[in-house]
Amino acid sequence: MTALTATASPMRYPDAGSRTLMTRRAWWLVVLNVLIPGSPQVLAGNRRLGRFGLGTTLALWALVVVLAGLWFFARTVVYSIFSNSITLWVIAAVLLFYAVTWVILSLDTLRLVRFVRTAPSARAWIAALTVALMVGLSGSAAYGAYLATTASGFLSSVFQAGPSVPPIDGKYNILLLGGDAGPDRDGLRPDSISVVSVDANTGRAVMIGLPRDLENAPFSPGPMADKYPQGYGYDDTCDVDVCQLNSIYTEVELKSPDMYPDAAKNG
Repeated sequence: MTALTATASPMRYPDAGSRTLMTRRAWWLVVLNVLIPGSPQVLAGNRRLGRFGLGTTLALWALVVVLAGLWFFARTVVYSIFSNSITLWVIAAVLLFYAVTWVILSLDTLRLVRFVRTAPSARAWIAALTVALMVGLSGSAAYGAYLATTASGFLSSVFQAGPSVPPIDGKYNILLLGGDAGPDRDGLRPDSISVVSVDANTGRAVMIGLPRDLENAPFSPGPMADKYPQGYGYDDTCDVDVCQLNSIYTEVELKSPDMYPDAAKNG
């Protein structure tokens, strides 16, 4: 190694006899490993590993830029991506890949630091920071992968494939109920009641909130309409304590489950 080479490449060919220089070099390698993973290897280690690390880093940055652009200019695309169970599994695999890659690059960076040549007072700090950043980055990526797989499983269990249902008057109407059932309570009483109406042609959705204390709620033709032809709770008549909209579910569940024998089968 010539003096010219050492001067031109202080990261790859440092003056190992200077603890000050080696300590400064070690801090630079640790910082670069966080800011631009793969760059320490390109500058001071295995260039093939470094190019691989840089390539994955640039790919991740490009992906983040694309997602940021979609968030600002085509937000529905982002929602579609992160609500697809298959896409979530792909995201989980990518995050696990980056978690493993960061561990490999961080451990290799520790090797390149050459602790025995650094100042004794700085060795513990350099090692602690490198390990903490490695655990933080890789752990975050691994946890993100876990969340992605969990979300994918949740979506698959909730939105199971089934026979298609034709729209009614060009609309898909979905009832959303938020209940407060518990082990120490009888039945379920929906305290949050909303109807989401989706246009079958345009996909435009409208949400309508219904007050839980609505009285004299009318029914479409069926068992409840036969029982309460003038509306639920008309003249303060019902089979539970409070004759309001959110009591209908409770009454049918506890008092008259035989009214709708196919309810469980039909979801």
